Amino acid sequence: MVLRLGDHTLFASGTAKSPIDFKAAARLTEQIKQVLGDDLEKVLGGMELRSRLFNGRLNHPEADRLRNQLRDLFYFDEAWIPELKKSGIGRVQQLYDLSKDLGQQNNIVKNHPELVARMKKKAEAIYASVMADAPEWLTPEEQAAAKKGRANEPQRPATGLTDTDITKLLARIDKNDLPDGYHGSRHQPYVDRVMASLKPEQRTRVGQLWKEKRRFDSDMPNPGASFVRILTHVASENQKSKPSNMAKATHSWAHWRGPDANGVATSAKPPTHWSEKKNVRWKAPVEGFGTSTPIVWGNKVFLLTAINTGKVDPSLPRPEDQPKRVFDITHPNTTYEFIVLCLDRKSGKTLWRRVATKMIPHEGTHRDNNFASASPTTDGERLYCWFGSAGLFCYDLEGKKLWQRNLGKVKIGASLGEGCSPVLHKGKLVVLRDNRGQSTIHVLSAKNGETIWMKNRNTRNGWATPAVVEHEGITQVITTASRTEAGNRQTPGKVISYDLENGNVIWECSGLTDNAIPCPIVEGGVAYCMTGYQGFSVLAVPISGKGDQSENILWKGDLGTPYVPSPVLYDGLLYFTQSNQAILSCVDAKTGKVLMERTRIKGLSNVYASLVGAGNHVYVVGRYGKTAVIERTRKFDLVATNTLGDRFDASPAVVGDQLFLRGHKFLYCIGK
Repeated sequence: MVLRLGDHTLFASGTAKSPIDFKAAARLTEQIKQVLGDDLEKVLGGMELRSRLFNGRLNHPEADRLRNQLRDLFYFDEAWIPELKKSGIGRVQQLYDLSKDLGQQNNIVKNHPELVARMKKKAEAIYASVMADAPEWLTPEEQAAAKKGRANEPQRPATGLTDTDITKLLARIDKNDLPDGYHGSRHQPYVDRVMASLKPEQRTRVGQLWKEKRRFDSDMPNPGASFVRILTHVASENQKSKPSNMAKATHSWAHWRGPDANGVATSAKPPTHWSEKKNVRWKAPVEGFGTSTPIVWGNKVFLLTAINTGKVDPSLPRPEDQPKRVFDITHPNTTYEFIVLCLDRKSGKTLWRRVATKMIPHEGTHRDNNFASASPTTDGERLYCWFGSAGLFCYDLEGKKLWQRNLGKVKIGASLGEGCSPVLHKGKLVVLRDNRGQSTIHVLSAKNGETIWMKNRNTRNGWATPAVVEHEGITQVITTASRTEAGNRQTPGKVISYDLENGNVIWECSGLTDNAIPCPIVEGGVAYCMTGYQGFSVLAVPISGKGDQSENILWKGDLGTPYVPSPVLYDGLLYFTQSNQAILSCVDAKTGKVLMERTRIKGLSNVYASLVGAGNHVYVVGRYGKTAVIERTRKFDLVATNTLGDRFDASPAVVGDQLFLRGHKFLYCIGK
């Protein structure tokens, strides 16, 4: 078995006798050498021949034809299933770090026993899962025939279609867009996640179609993308009356920062031009006040709001009688209703409305904050709504309350208000609570809200939503933290990564400024973190390390970074604004090279909403109704500036050909 995990590839032998015809493989390898002749070394480009044969083309028609025959020998064949079911994962023989050793020359299997153990454990789990679902596709007679050798064309699984029908179906699948949640740099985690959601018969269907795809199109330009299109097709086919969750997930915005938590909807293509009279499909009035981002699942749009009922508690001091506080913040003396709304995505009509709780908030908020600033999240079956000190509430998507949990009241410095959104990952819910008292991080069961673990944090006020990412067999919860003070000593803001399973700190890194609000973005094994209060700071931190990583930063900078908005990472380009201003910068995420430096966006003033990307454009929403649409390039290319008659602090959501903008008065659905 060969397992790729992050930058590492592991080779492990099975306990079953290999069914692969290695003599035929050796014969084809020699034929390839003869065909290439004197051009062999040039074609290899320094790579080992074996690695080149399986990881790249030879750019020679006859050599590539033989290469395809060779690779076919190693593709899975249904005739192997009975023997493989009796087998298992045996000895781990080789481990390579592809980030440093693409040619797989340096076997490091003895240098990393912990990594080998984790990868072997994952390989065993995959093996057990695949074998448990593996059907007996061939009859005993067919198995016996297949075992005689692979000189003839391998037995194909029955699809019930003629070759003409199959080619037409594959052509239709190839025309489909890649799903929003897919990015080539995270191909395997995405595939693993989708495959885990499928039924056994669907997994069989994926295998059948993929084998046919290789049979008819052995020279496909991008096999990974082709496989994902087949995977998406199978996840959604025959589900017209009741789409599967994974099918909906490819056309949804289920979390504050979107499918990949980077602000990008890969295949979405919303309009670039709109106004109150153009490309507004609908706008729905929103009662109360809140700046949580709407989330979208299937044909439902969910958002949170808080309504001041005006019901006064006479035992509490009136705002005008309270002592003067910074920013003129007052504590409420009236009851608020904390509301969960579900709207129809097609029309904007309210499908259901639930009062999660009623209470008088124990402290006020900054004028730019509110009591419904955290965004909900969903797994397609349940909706999780976090109102901070007012509680955590779980509903099904029809509005039935399943459970609720109160994690207690916290006090934010200067009563600025709470604002960190929950993060959902494989049945676990992460809630971060940085405040002026004892800061904490909680991981709860998404099923019932019970605490799995809780850790204290030596940090203070913060509003940055964590990033949760799987890397090298461990799921990390990556958080940013504000600057702290102990006596006369100040500790810089930092990044802290926790193990999702147990809450242990994996690594941390200093170098941020104060008031952590922008959320981290993780891509390609690097966490991009920034703060923009009392100084500017952006850090690119590799996430493979352990302990203090302050000296192992990939790159860092003090270019104008955001105070409130989060950045967007779009195909290797990291875009962000300065402070809360309409001043845009762009850097190369891999190197930190500045591509666009502090460019003012004319027509926009303050920017509080986080940036989003879709359709090869970056959308920057200004506070006072204007949205700038910028071409995703390495230079500033303004496509349009659009105006709506509302004020916008909430971050946008992008799904398909629609852009959802939450104003203070209305929720807008922008679409042609």
